[in-house]
Amino acid sequence: QGLLTPVSLQKTHASTPWLESALGQLFSPLIRLSLTRPGFAVICGTTLITIVVTFFGTLSLKRDFLPAFDEGATQVNLYASPGTSLDTMREISQMADAKFQTLLKSPSRPDNPLLDITCKMGRAELDEHIMGVHVAEYVMTLSPQASISRDEMIQTLTTAVEEIPGVQHEIEQPIAHLISHMLSGVSAQIAIKVFGDDLEELKLVAEEIRKSIETIPGIAEPFVEQQQLVPQLRFELDYQALATYGLTAREAIQLIETAMQGRVVSQFSEGQRTFDILLRMDDQYRQDLGQLHRLHVDLPGGATTVLGTIAKIEQGAGPNTINREKARRRIVVRVNTLGGDMGGIVRQIQDRVGREIDLPHGYYVTYGGQFEARQSAQKQILWFSLISMLAVGAVLYSAFPSISAVMQILAAVPTAFIGGVAALVSTDQSLSVAAMVGFISLAGIATRNGLLLMGTYQELKQQHGLSQEMILRGSLERLAPVLMSSLTTGLGLLPLMIGGTQPGKEMLYPVATVIVGGLVTSTLCEFLIRPGLYWFSQRK
Repeated sequence: QGLLTPVSLQKTHASTPWLESALGQLFSPLIRLSLTRPGFAVICGTTLITIVVTFFGTLSLKRDFLPAFDEGATQVNLYASPGTSLDTMREISQMADAKFQTLLKSPSRPDNPLLDITCKMGRAELDEHIMGVHVAEYVMTLSPQASISRDEMIQTLTTAVEEIPGVQHEIEQPIAHLISHMLSGVSAQIAIKVFGDDLEELKLVAEEIRKSIETIPGIAEPFVEQQQLVPQLRFELDYQALATYGLTAREAIQLIETAMQGRVVSQFSEGQRTFDILLRMDDQYRQDLGQLHRLHVDLPGGATTVLGTIAKIEQGAGPNTINREKARRRIVVRVNTLGGDMGGIVRQIQDRVGREIDLPHGYYVTYGGQFEARQSAQKQILWFSLISMLAVGAVLYSAFPSISAVMQILAAVPTAFIGGVAALVSTDQSLSVAAMVGFISLAGIATRNGLLLMGTYQELKQQHGLSQEMILRGSLERLAPVLMSSLTTGLGLLPLMIGGTQPGKEMLYPVATVIVGGLVTSTLCEFLIRPGLYWFSQRK
């Protein structure tokens, strides 16, 4: 009965554009196939199997927080022991300069990979990223015409800095370095945080972790946060003596601070420039315990005494920094990846640490950095996606007051999911936050196409009743709009697909890849599955 065509459903093709007519002839057999029970069963079975395979394939995708950037620059950080003087660091920097200069591009060496090199040692105390003068930061601009890849460049730099004695190193890209620091307070993609009470025990555990994971493929050399004992002068006030001489602890501390660190007492101007006048003891006195003991202290009433009578002064050692998190002392093992699967690398690290490291009682390990940010972002996106789908379902139900109709429209989402995952796999991309955003956008586009077809079916059904020819006509009427909608979206994203790994396009490349790939499968399934799905659901 459904194969008979009422007169009112007949459509003249005299004025149909040739392209639309050709597409109609191409898709008509597929639509008719989906309207037969055997054909619909085969199509649905194949689609369901593909969806299941795609779901499990998603579990094997590489996982990263952000897509890999090609910033066109590399940052090399050199770490000497805390307390290293600026003069010593300059000597170390000169050794590094000599090695890096051999990679610098010049008229005599046009094929070398580096365009320029800049270096700075230490950062000011009010800087967002405080560092002592024992740290040297090199930023190197890479030549776009370089014959070696970024990974090969990193390996070359690693070999060069490993020849410098007495320093540790980290190699990363400048923006990626800043992103890692902003996310977790640690300038590394993966931060292995060890919590405990004793600094020496923490250092031993951190070193064991570093040795355990350094052979994992796909990571740069792990780096243990520098928390070391450095020489210190300790001043212990004698409060009974202070009371005897009529002094307060604040006055004594101010005197010691002025003598050792200096205090601004005035300013003078020279032209447009203003300079502070700093009062401080000479270096020879600050480094001599005998001289410090004999430092004169003014007393109330005009008398004087020496510092040794009101304070105990001795040499000692203390940590160069004290890092705490959640009220617990912690030390960090920093790890950067070499463009590999961050999620897979973290799983390997967790496995090795769990198997090979015996933590003392009360000590524990957590994982932060971009890995932690990716997990948090993934959970938020999944929850917001669920809420969005529920909201879309509610809107669809207001337009089509039928659970069956709503579910049929939303069936486009998993079919689009197939193409999105296939596109990521074929382009060797990871499942990043950008790719997840692409999946959310793709779900909206696929739902819109299903809404077009469902609305046409419902309108024709009210006018002419349910029949296979009615479904065929509705599908062919919406064939051009659906294809044009998908095609214009795909063409609009094409510039992001071409050369997507070029600097500046990395963030949107996964978004475009997912949407374009998903549109291919969802558009095809619109005319393979939806006609039969509507026909058999309405007949019941």
